[in-house]
Amino acid sequence: MAKNNPMVGGPDFVQALCNALERPNEFAPSPPSTGGTQLSLRFREDFLTLLEILSKQSKWNRNQIIDALIQKGLFVLFDRLSDPTAHKILRERVSRALRQPGLRRIKVE
Repeated sequence: MAKNNPMVGGPDFVQALCNALERPNEFAPSPPSTGGTQLSLRFREDFLTLLEILSKQSKWNRNQIIDALIQKGLFVLFDRLSDPTAHKILRERVSRALRQPGLRRIKVE
């Protein structure tokens, strides 16, 4: 299990979604922002139906729901990975970020 899970400590938007579905008249944290790179996804009809129902009942849009579910999925994934595998993935993430235009180059070990 990876000790340094990069998803630990962030807001739990899946819990916020559960709260919005179970207690719609109570305050719930705002859903995650869905700005960023656009992807085209194809969903099985049964998943798409569930997303539509969740969206209608929670008043979150589909992107916000998918973002929250992916965030939770990454949390679980990194929680189950070994430290060497998690470290390899995080090194690649940092390496790609450093290749972005306008960022100072530093050596990643």
